[in-house]
Amino acid sequence: MAYTPGKMTLRKEFVWNDSFWTPDGLGTDLALWLDAADASTVTLNGSTVSQWDDKSGNGRNASQATASLQPTYTTNGLNGKPVLSFDGSDDELTITSSFALGETAAMVAQRSTIDQPVIEAPIAANRGFWGSAYPGYTTHSNYAVDGGPLLSASPDSAVTTPSLVSQTELLQSSTFFAYRIGGASPGYQFLNGFIAEVVVTDTLLSTDDRQKLEGYLAWKWGLVANLPSGHPYKIKPPVK
Repeated sequence: MAYTPGKMTLRKEFVWNDSFWTPDGLGTDLALWLDAADASTVTLNGSTVSQWDDKSGNGRNASQATASLQPTYTTNGLNGKPVLSFDGSDDELTITSSFALGETAAMVAQRSTIDQPVIEAPIAANRGFWGSAYPGYTTHSNYAVDGGPLLSASPDSAVTTPSLVSQTELLQSSTFFAYRIGGASPGYQFLNGFIAEVVVTDTLLSTDDRQKLEGYLAWKWGLVANLPSGHPYKIKPPVK
């Protein structure tokens, strides 16, 4: 707060520090954590990304060996923080290890149209997660998407502006052969936009933990103003 005679000005400032909650607080529930703001997790091939390391401790790194298919590392992509930018033509990263599909996912990303994939988790012909190759699904055989984005009315309408999306109960009691980051079903569709951060758990989070995750992402990436009214972390971020 600054004061001059006859005038009072309130100024809100926020500086991230180690006291705030991060996805590490999810413990063994944390299945995948990709964070473009952590430069130590990004392996560069010039200005493009050959590998994006998983911060969950599970070693589920996303990689792309072919230079022409690698996304670009954009250093000032969203509110002063780096993001991975995808060209909409052929850029994608892949996590090839097979593991159980998470039941809660939260991400910060932007795409140019609703039919572009942000993350795809294929099992045979089925696909899941926000921005999948089939974004019209709200339910589909093994899928029961009961969460939703915080910035728009439905996952399909979250385009052209940075979006914070959380979804739960995406797929249960199954495994898949790969995550595709920025692409869907080899050569089918690609993201024209960017991805800032992705967090996936292998259990259905409690409401409290899900809201902590949403609050963490919103405050970190400058999207607090778009949290819905009444959200417990609308005024301040979650703490440890």
